[in-house]
Amino acid sequence: MKIAAAELRRIHLPLREPFKIAYNTWTSMPSLILRLETDTDLVGWGESVPDEGVTGETIEGVYATLAERLLPELIGHDAFAIEEFHERAGKAINGGYAAKAAIDLALFDLKGQSCNQPLYQMLGGNTNVVTAPAVLGMTAPQALKDSLLEYMAAGYTHYKLKLGGGWAEDCRRVALARETLGDGATIKVDANQGWGTWDMALKVIRSIEPYNIELVEQPVRHWDFAGLQRVRQNSPIPIMVDEGVCDARDLLRLILAGGIDWVNIKLMKCGGILPATKMAALAEAAGIKVQVGSMLESSIGSLAGAHLHRAQSCIKSSEMVGPRWFSQDIGDFRYQGCQVVFSDRPGLGVEIDEDMLKRLTVSGVRIEQSGARPLP
Repeated sequence: MKIAAAELRRIHLPLREPFKIAYNTWTSMPSLILRLETDTDLVGWGESVPDEGVTGETIEGVYATLAERLLPELIGHDAFAIEEFHERAGKAINGGYAAKAAIDLALFDLKGQSCNQPLYQMLGGNTNVVTAPAVLGMTAPQALKDSLLEYMAAGYTHYKLKLGGGWAEDCRRVALARETLGDGATIKVDANQGWGTWDMALKVIRSIEPYNIELVEQPVRHWDFAGLQRVRQNSPIPIMVDEGVCDARDLLRLILAGGIDWVNIKLMKCGGILPATKMAALAEAAGIKVQVGSMLESSIGSLAGAHLHRAQSCIKSSEMVGPRWFSQDIGDFRYQGCQVVFSDRPGLGVEIDEDMLKRLTVSGVRIEQSGARPLP
C-alpha cells in the first residue's frame, strides 16, 4: 500500500471561550489537518498543532516543512513503513516534532484501517478506560467557580488548574477549587513554567500543600533541569514535567538527573504515536508515571492520544480535552460524562465533516507525484 497523494489544510478551530495559561491566551486554536490517500483508496487523517512555547514551531513553519519537505518525499512510499518514515525525517529535519506527528498519525490511521482494527487494538489492546479531566484556564474567581460546578454536574472527578499568575492569585485559585469541589475530587495544578525560578515554585507548592494536590506540572522553565531537580528534592507534592520533555533524549536526561515523578508525553511534542510508545516504555522502566497530554487538538489528534492511553498499561492518565473546548470541530469525538467514547470503526475511527473542514480552512495544498497545487 503506497501513499498516492496528500492534502494539507491550515484551519482555525474556534474556542467556546478564551483559553489562558501562564505564557499565552488563545481565542481560537490554529491546526494543520493532513489527509493521506493511498493507491488502495484508503484515506488516513493526521493533525499538527504546534506551540511556539513548547517545541518552538510556528504554524507557518510547520506548514512549510510539511508542504515543501516531508510530504513530497512521502509520496510513493510504503504506508506501513512508519519506522522508516521517522528515520528518514529525523535525518532530514532536526526537531520538527509537530510536523512529523501529522504524518505519523495518518500512517497509523491507515495501518489500522488496512488491518480492519481500531488503533488501540494494534497498540496493545483494550487495557484502560479513558477518561478526561476538567482543565480550567486562568480565569476570574467567579468564572472558575461556575466552571467547576458545571463540570461537577457532568460527573467529573479529576480537575486540572492552570496556574502561574503569581503566588497569592494561585493560592486563592487552589483554595477556591478545593472549597468548591470538596475532599473527594482529585486536583492537579500546572504552572506552565509561570513560576520561573525553583525558589518561587517551592514557595507556591508549600502554600498549596494543605489542599491535597495530586501533582504539580512544569514548575520551572523548560530548560532549567537543575532547578527542577531542586524542586523535586524539596517538594511535598509529586512533580510532572511537560515543556521540559519533548523526546526520548530529554526524558533520559531527566531520569538520570532525578528530577521527575510524572512525564506528560504529547504526540505533538515528540513526533507522534511511534515516538510516544518508545518514551512510555522508557518511563515505565524508570518507574516514572506517564500521562498523554493535549495541545487542544481536534477530534483527530485527540482520538490518537485516547487510543494510545487505552492500549498501554503504563499510561495512567490522559487529557484529551480539545473537543470539549471547541465550538466547532471537524470530527465526531464524543464524551459520555468524563469518559471518552470510541467508535468500532478501524484505525483512528474518526469521521470527518469535510464541509466543516473546508469552511474552517485558511489555506491548503494538494501534493501528488506530479507536483503540488493550491486547494480551493
